[in-house]
Amino acid sequence: MMNKWVMWLMVILLFFPLGITKSHSQQTDIKEISTSNFEKKKQCEYPSDIQKIIDRGKIIVGLYYKDKPPFIMTDKNGELYGLDIALAKDIARRLGVGVEFNREATSYTQLHEIAATGVTEKGSPVDVIISKFSRTYERAKRVRYTQPYLTFRQALIINKFAAAKNKIEDYPMDFLRTAKVKVGVREKTSYVEYARDMFKNAEIVEDKWENIVDMVINGKITAVIRDEYEIMKLVKKNPELAIKISVYILTDRKDHIAMAVPCQSTNLLAWLDMYLESRQEVLDARDIIKKYPEAWK
Repeated sequence: MMNKWVMWLMVILLFFPLGITKSHSQQTDIKEISTSNFEKKKQCEYPSDIQKIIDRGKIIVGLYYKDKPPFIMTDKNGELYGLDIALAKDIARRLGVGVEFNREATSYTQLHEIAATGVTEKGSPVDVIISKFSRTYERAKRVRYTQPYLTFRQALIINKFAAAKNKIEDYPMDFLRTAKVKVGVREKTSYVEYARDMFKNAEIVEDKWENIVDMVINGKITAVIRDEYEIMKLVKKNPELAIKISVYILTDRKDHIAMAVPCQSTNLLAWLDMYLESRQEVLDARDIIKKYPEAWK
């Protein structure tokens, strides 16, 4: 009888641990499968417009091909810096990626096309334009803009002789809005659209900046329109111009500087807007003069 109980005890001791081991093994297999599925899901958790940046390991930012102080500048070591460069680098840091700057665009018309399509003429991808890029109605038909990170007031240069002749020294806008005069703008920029919108009867003359400044000084055109920062910098560097021109700051006309992405990049746009909102500041001309005094000299 005793031998029979010993036999049963040995059977229990022999098989019971094996049951525990098998159960544990099954639990381990289930856990490993679950973890594997989670990792696969994690790799695809971002929307496509952000996922491609993460996969690439860098965000590609479109810039104008020339330096534009204080937005894009090059230091003595050949390194880029400035307001737009600082923003791009901080955005990349917060996304957890590197940053690459593409400078293929030789005009703002090309920058707009790159923003709309997400590629350059050479086929290089670009995720976002950060390059003193103004918001306009026409541009917004093909791109998505972020909220502004900088707002300028628009400004005018008026030929003093023309102002006196037409008796508009105190306030020229009422006259310019209706008169058949020539108004100069820097070619292929947002100010072409701004000028056409404001001066319905005027002939809008597009040319290089230095050329249209010469035209208004010599009386070949009546006025020039651009942002307050560039016009203030022009007068500061050339104080002798005060003899021939007057400057008017248009307090009711704004030039909003923002980032631009292709229309399909809705998630990147939302992320960039959140980033800009978290900064809790929209800079103006005085801010960037203070922040980058070397560009103002």
